[in-house]
Amino acid sequence: MAIIRSLSVFVLGLFLWGLLHSPTPAQIPSSVSTRISRLESENSMLRSRLSRLESDVARLGRGAGVDLSPAPLPAPAGTTAEPTFDRLATLVIELRERIVALEQQVFGS
Repeated sequence: MAIIRSLSVFVLGLFLWGLLHSPTPAQIPSSVSTRISRLESENSMLRSRLSRLESDVARLGRGAGVDLSPAPLPAPAGTTAEPTFDRLATLVIELRERIVALEQQVFGS
């Protein structure tokens, strides 16, 4: 009877330990996907701007006058939230590291 109780406590502990070592939440890939989409959009915008600049340089080379005043840059959509997102991501990583350290202390691995 004591062996069964010990075994069930061990299995329960193993189950709880497995829950604590679960992979990162599903929100992480979603946020990474959002950042990738934003970077792709910015990349496209920069390519377009580079293309315009190259055509302006070509026209200048041919002697056609071009207004070289810089075009106003649109503010990226996530500029104000990005520092907050970066800080939150850092805090999540630090929290995960602390959890791993505590698990190592508790379970001695």
